[in-house]
Amino acid sequence: MSEDALNDLKTAYKSGSLNLYLGAGVSAASGLPNWKQLVVSMYFRFMNIEHWHSIKPFPNYLYAMGEWYLNKTGESLDIIIRKLKTHLSDEEFLKILYECLYNQFDEVAVRNPFDNALANDLLNEITALAAQPDRKLNSVITYNFDDLLEQSFQSKQIDYTSVFDLGTLPQNGSVPIYHPHGFMPFENPSPTVQSTGNIILSEDDYNSIASNSHYWANLIQTSMLTQGTGLMIGLSFSDRNLRRLIDLIANIPLNTNNYIFLKKNSMPEFTEEDSRQIKQKAEAILDKMRRAAVKVDSAVYENCQTILTELFRMDEQITQRVFDEMRLQPIWFTEYPEITEFVRKIQE
Repeated sequence: MSEDALNDLKTAYKSGSLNLYLGAGVSAASGLPNWKQLVVSMYFRFMNIEHWHSIKPFPNYLYAMGEWYLNKTGESLDIIIRKLKTHLSDEEFLKILYECLYNQFDEVAVRNPFDNALANDLLNEITALAAQPDRKLNSVITYNFDDLLEQSFQSKQIDYTSVFDLGTLPQNGSVPIYHPHGFMPFENPSPTVQSTGNIILSEDDYNSIASNSHYWANLIQTSMLTQGTGLMIGLSFSDRNLRRLIDLIANIPLNTNNYIFLKKNSMPEFTEEDSRQIKQKAEAILDKMRRAAVKVDSAVYENCQTILTELFRMDEQITQRVFDEMRLQPIWFTEYPEITEFVRKIQE
């Protein structure tokens, strides 16, 4: 990983100007669902709520069946969310969201699930950044609904303020933890709009806040992205939160200094079976084009791996240029534990 990036982040941390942006990858290590798993499990929970009234399904089967259904039907996740919102009241929607978000925690067997949750080394290192007595994070902006970070901070007696609406202001001396897309703490099993803020989950939710330049969360993000140094953890290209951040940065006529962890793509193993399947697919497409009276030249490529290897090489160069244009500086990694180690080194 980049030594220049590490040194820059160390300097920002020591001066109290480091902002963290956290995505689903941070909470995933504790067993919480990603966005796709959350949406499909909510839909299954809704469709079978009467049948499952007395039988709580194991979350692994809930996620697995939901993903199977989604893959078979090709249903859009945003459409699924709209279906839920159409048929549920706000309170019912929030209740199902809460149940599916924390579904892996057995409330009977585990009185305080955070005491016994799976070890989350990355979360522990992020907490350690805020626990240094002579240093302080400037802010944390998390796009997760859960309060794993708050629980971790609390366990280390770190002073923090959770901000999820206009009615909450960061307390002096505390680390502000902003939840621009809503907040659903575990100890609030009966969430309401007043206790969660605006839950931003579907495409129409995102479009609504994106078009409102005066929305409090947009103002906070814009401010932080142009002040100090930012480090984005647990966000990916497929994450709409990252895409919104990119759009914000692109429209800010100021110098910015923000880094993001990105997993380096590696050329997958290419077998003879892969080559056979590609050739078979190519022949089927050619046959379809000919039957449609489309004139097309054809050729047989015996070594598809050479072509794909060059494709991956070119893709790396193009990706780097794209991030340069977006004014985001990638920190490339191969395995996820590298992120935890990098965050630990920032404290040194």
